[in-house]
Amino acid sequence: MQLKRQLGSRKDFRYSLMTITKLKDRRKHQRYSMKDGAYASVNHPPSGKLGQIFNISFGGLSFTYIDNDISVVEIPNPLITLGGFGNYVKNIPFQAIDDFEIKGSSFSLMVMRRQCIQFSDLSDNQRSRLSEFIKNNSSTK
Repeated sequence: MQLKRQLGSRKDFRYSLMTITKLKDRRKHQRYSMKDGAYASVNHPPSGKLGQIFNISFGGLSFTYIDNDISVVEIPNPLITLGGFGNYVKNIPFQAIDDFEIKGSSFSLMVMRRQCIQFSDLSDNQRSRLSEFIKNNSSTK
């Protein structure tokens, strides 16, 4: 009964499912879930965001981090480095797409956030290293 109240009518559920399917189809790249231990680090002070990668594709990624309550300074060419299990990809140019608080986090004293980024202008070397990084760190083979 509670589930029915949350979803509303069957028509609403079908509409929501259709909308989700359409949004999923919009993506150009397959997303891969990552093993625990794969991290992303935004290489620009003062924010110095470091967090665990939630998912990744050849077009971008999302990662979770602890909000250090330092205001983010816009910089013209932000870079991110990925690392995990002996693999790394350095200085990937990106554009921030979204950044939001994760509600209901198990860390009640700290605010957890998720940042979604889109890679831009990857070199052939970075593409190759990214491919290896995904292969060695994804939980979905």
